[in-house]
Amino acid sequence: MQLIRKLLKYIPYIIIFLLIILLFNLVLTNKKLKESFPYLTKGEKIEYFDLLDKNAKELGKEVLKKNYLNLIFIFKRPCSTCNGNVLYWNRIAKILKNKVKIYGIIPGTPSLMFDLSKKAETNFKIFVPENLKMFISENKIKTDKAYTILLKRNKIFLNIVGNLSGDDYLKIIRVANLFANKGR
Repeated sequence: MQLIRKLLKYIPYIIIFLLIILLFNLVLTNKKLKESFPYLTKGEKIEYFDLLDKNAKELGKEVLKKNYLNLIFIFKRPCSTCNGNVLYWNRIAKILKNKVKIYGIIPGTPSLMFDLSKKAETNFKIFVPENLKMFISENKIKTDKAYTILLKRNKIFLNIVGNLSGDDYLKIIRVANLFANKGR
């Protein structure tokens, strides 16, 4: 009986110990799950990359390091299927013109960028990554999907993968305005 009383005295410590182990396992599982996502999620950091404009002029890595809000539109391939996004992206670019820096990125070559910029009629500048393979692998880019990414420095605040809806459009504008106004 006395032995049972002594053991009962340690039960709260045993329970706390087991809860700590469980919490630790949940954190590890969550980290592994987040890393397994096929795209970057909110709070993750996008890797710096160099961009080339249509004249193959480099836009340096310092662009994403500066302390302003960036909106990045990544076209999917083949680009003809992302025309719906281009309409939304043009509207977003017009509304947020003075609040965020906007970059359209084509995962392809400068010649593909030139063809698309004529065909898509965007009201924002279009670039290609200088090192396409590194850009795709380090930033978990799937070339068959379009991406709309809002970030400050290199931290993602919003990443919408695929075709945009009207609700996505409003959300992008709301979140961009919120973060743009915080920065002032």
